[in-house]
Amino acid sequence: VLLCNGNNLDLWSTPEETLRRSTDAHLNFSDQKNHHRGEKVGQKASGHPTASPTVAIADQVCHLRAHGATPATPLCAFKEGTTWFVVTSTMITALLRE
Repeated sequence: VLLCNGNNLDLWSTPEETLRRSTDAHLNFSDQKNHHRGEKVGQKASGHPTASPTVAIADQVCHLRAHGATPATPLCAFKEGTTWFVVTSTMITALLRE
């Protein structure tokens, strides 16, 4: 969920620039390796034009929308060619070890 001054933004219809001006982001983790299902994490805008958690999340939502994602697509998804993938912890670990 992205919010702008306390108002929920519709991630699929709100203009990109409005998403990038969001003041808060609330993430809900449905499943994690530590088995804390349903954990919610909040992030605030840092004020930096690119190095801000809310801007990074908005950019990912915009990227997903531009590539034909649906509202059910996880935030950690990416599309390569015509196939959707979900980033896993194994992928991240492999990249860090390179």
